[in-house]
Amino acid sequence: MHEDPAQHTIDRKQNNYAAITRSSSMHPSLQHPSTPKPEATGTPDCLANLIEATYAAYLALPDIPPANDLDALFALPDIGLTATTAPGALTVTDGVALIDCRTICPTVCCPACKGTHAIKQGWTYTTLTHMPAGTHHVRLRVAKQRLKCTNCAIKYTEDITYARFPHTQVTFTAALYMLHLAVEELLSFQAIARHTGVGWNAVNMIVLGLGMNQLSHIDWDLSKVTAIGIDEHVCRHFHPAGNDTNTANSGGFERYATVITDLTGRDDDTPRPHRLLAVLHGRTSDCVAAWINAQHPGFSDQIRIVAMDGSAPYRKAVGDWLERAEVVLDPFHVVRYCQDAVDEQRRECDRKKFGGRARKGDDTCNSRRLLFTQAGLLTDAQAARLAAIFQVKGRVELEVVWGLNQRVMGAYSAEDPQVGKQQMQQVLDVLAGGVPAGSVGLEYLQGKLVKRTEEILRYFDVGGKSNGVTEAFNGRMETMRRVAQGIVNFDNYTRRALVLFGGLRGRVRVTKHRNYVPCPA
Repeated sequence: MHEDPAQHTIDRKQNNYAAITRSSSMHPSLQHPSTPKPEATGTPDCLANLIEATYAAYLALPDIPPANDLDALFALPDIGLTATTAPGALTVTDGVALIDCRTICPTVCCPACKGTHAIKQGWTYTTLTHMPAGTHHVRLRVAKQRLKCTNCAIKYTEDITYARFPHTQVTFTAALYMLHLAVEELLSFQAIARHTGVGWNAVNMIVLGLGMNQLSHIDWDLSKVTAIGIDEHVCRHFHPAGNDTNTANSGGFERYATVITDLTGRDDDTPRPHRLLAVLHGRTSDCVAAWINAQHPGFSDQIRIVAMDGSAPYRKAVGDWLERAEVVLDPFHVVRYCQDAVDEQRRECDRKKFGGRARKGDDTCNSRRLLFTQAGLLTDAQAARLAAIFQVKGRVELEVVWGLNQRVMGAYSAEDPQVGKQQMQQVLDVLAGGVPAGSVGLEYLQGKLVKRTEEILRYFDVGGKSNGVTEAFNGRMETMRRVAQGIVNFDNYTRRALVLFGGLRGRVRVTKHRNYVPCPA
């Protein structure tokens, strides 16, 4: 029986992804304090431990000034190396520049007996991929001294694990450069692989592994998180085996996920960047409740504002576990409800007048966008056409629903929040007072808005906090998936989203010293 090559490729990638970092799908800084963290000296089987140990060794390297121009250009002292190739002797072959290097501080400690006396027995060489220089790839040929311990006769070579990323032949500086390209420039992994001259699998392991490691080192003060946003996210637009929730043939990858963001913003005049906190599997109340319970004990008490849509599962989770939080229905969904009401009323009017949908030549044909536009943004020709539509007999309800939609948009665009709140209160009072029977649009608005009056009005009292930030992250994650041309593993999906949007932007430093400038791309 022949093995399916496509399934074999998926299984191999999923096994690689599983070894990248922690299995948690939330921001590393948001894990419960009791969650065990990797030790600095990890085992070879745990890539997260190896990355942490290598990063600690990388930071512990002494600050040594560059000995020549190549050292300064490629920031070689950052990884404990110095160039032995003269700048004038540097050659480029087939677009690859090869630089001979050696270690600055040779390792003479025996790995077995820790002795410091050894006999030199020649050299061995290893080639590492470094940051590219313009359009040329750069390779470092590092000379390592072969040694024989005089105490235990063990043969060993100089240790340069601090200079390269674990399980790869890529320098740690190049790994930081790849993370910089992914986070700051939002390049696809394929573009990074092509630019640096390494394979896609290596780039994937480096960016996700190093990115999660850097996230764990960011000092986020979670005690000041007082507002969060919750929204659903579509991870993919196809159905496994024709069923939204069937994950048997998809590696446990459901179609929907839940996105949670930090909306706290400024606190005591201290800017706090909005960031992605977690991407949860599914869109149920249980997944949100599990995430809340995974935080530190006082987390549920400190949350005061939760911006979300009208989802019943999210509302249940917030009501059960965030008792002190006040739910804010964001303007995006309120305006969307109003526009849907306008559209439903327009269709009802077309059915009464034309016996079906409007055709070419009818006055309401192609008028959907016109009815949604705010009145102050209409041109004279558009305003005249809109007035002609409302003058037709039997379209009073359409004009009323359109007017309510305009007042809702005007309330949200008011400069004074209290003025906008009064305008919104008037709209809600009109709907709560009753609507004519048979008015499709008004009945729709009444059912959607009246029961959420407090949540809608609360927006004007919380400083404009809404789910707009969460929707923006939703759009960025859609772009991430489109650039990647699809992601088949949910763990990979969540880690990539956290690395790109979890707060690393503007915090990735390719080199440790300001006088070192990364090579231009």
